[in-house]
Amino acid sequence: MKVMKFGGTSVGSVDSILSVKRIVEAQQEPVIVVVSALGGITDQLIRTGKMAVEGDPLYQKSFWEIAQRHEDMINAVIEDGKVRRALLAIVHDLLEELRSIYQGVYLIHDLSPKTQAAIVSYGERISSRIVAALVKDAEWYDSRSFIKTEVKGGKNCLATELTNRLVKDNWQTIPKVSLLGGFISSDAESGEVTNLGRGGSDYTASIIAAYHAHHGQSRHGDERGALDAGDALDDAGIGLHLVLDDGAGCLGVECVLDENGYVLDAHGIDGGGIDHLGTEVAELHGLYIAEFGDDVGRTDDARIGCHESIHVGWAALSVP
Repeated sequence: MKVMKFGGTSVGSVDSILSVKRIVEAQQEPVIVVVSALGGITDQLIRTGKMAVEGDPLYQKSFWEIAQRHEDMINAVIEDGKVRRALLAIVHDLLEELRSIYQGVYLIHDLSPKTQAAIVSYGERISSRIVAALVKDAEWYDSRSFIKTEVKGGKNCLATELTNRLVKDNWQTIPKVSLLGGFISSDAESGEVTNLGRGGSDYTASIIAAYHAHHGQSRHGDERGALDAGDALDDAGIGLHLVLDDGAGCLGVECVLDENGYVLDAHGIDGGGIDHLGTEVAELHGLYIAEFGDDVGRTDDARIGCHESIHVGWAALSVP
């Protein structure tokens, strides 16, 4: 099984989202796909909320730009008329919820952290619906139903034990393609929308990959022959691919984990091919992915090299 995460740029344009479709549909093994909001949407959701709470009526224009961008994407990439109409109905309902939230913020001039978390969740909630409708045989999952948080020290932290149990319950059987939005979560007690913070989509992918690696539900299925140790890993019955991209053409790192969640092997990837990044990627070997959960939001964790860093939640890979 493979866990793949696609960032905002990877789902931000017609060409890039169609590239995601091709990459996912080319996989020969079951995949769990985590997607971010369309590129730039999260920032615009935040800006629109700020405009609304400040009493700027132009928040409405900004909201309609958000709505139009999603509708344009759907009309451009979903060819089947019946599927497109059904998807538009779902997305229109979500956008109406969002519009109502913004209107309330505008009227009472208040934007609480809970309301802010609800607002930014719509980016992934809508993008995941679009990609799920686009990718053949994809089954959509609501991340809020199994990624749970709890308040510790005034901060939302992952409710690990509950999340692991719910992840297990959600994947009793593994479909060909599981599709979900990253970043978003819900409070373990109240059920209110929360989020995993900066780098949250990568964190979502790491959580799911860690669980499946720890519980032996993964298999090494490297159809591209990227790993020299592939046959040995198969014989050992261990290994899982965690694929994280930087939001620019799916350049990222592919790791094989052992049953305890430690990185056994890592290679750079570029779309469907392999881009070996040498010693920089080799420094990921031996990392335990679960250790980095509390560091999401830092831009310097596990930074490698002196180039622009890609934050991937549990480590960072630098690109020349």
